[in-house]
Amino acid sequence: MFPYEAMPRLVQYFTALLLATHFMRMIRGIVLRGAEVQILWLDAAWLLGFSGLGLLLAAVRFWNAWITTVRLDASGLLRGPECVSIIKKCFLKR
Repeated sequence: MFPYEAMPRLVQYFTALLLATHFMRMIRGIVLRGAEVQILWLDAAWLLGFSGLGLLLAAVRFWNAWITTVRLDASGLLRGPECVSIIKKCFLKR
């Protein structure tokens, strides 16, 4: 592994966008130094923010697939196997 500070400035900016960088900083801080929350809060915020963004994008994609499938297949209320088949179509839709 290379020290973060020894990398060229452009590479440091690029690696700051990667989740692994923040995760490794947190793990090293906790395991090796016993770091407290005050030191690790920025990395934790980055990981939580990125996770939230990923969850939001996944929910929007699922919602769009769900609405499209329900409009095409459902006539009236969804019950039992009909609902399961629609959920399968949403997940398997590519």
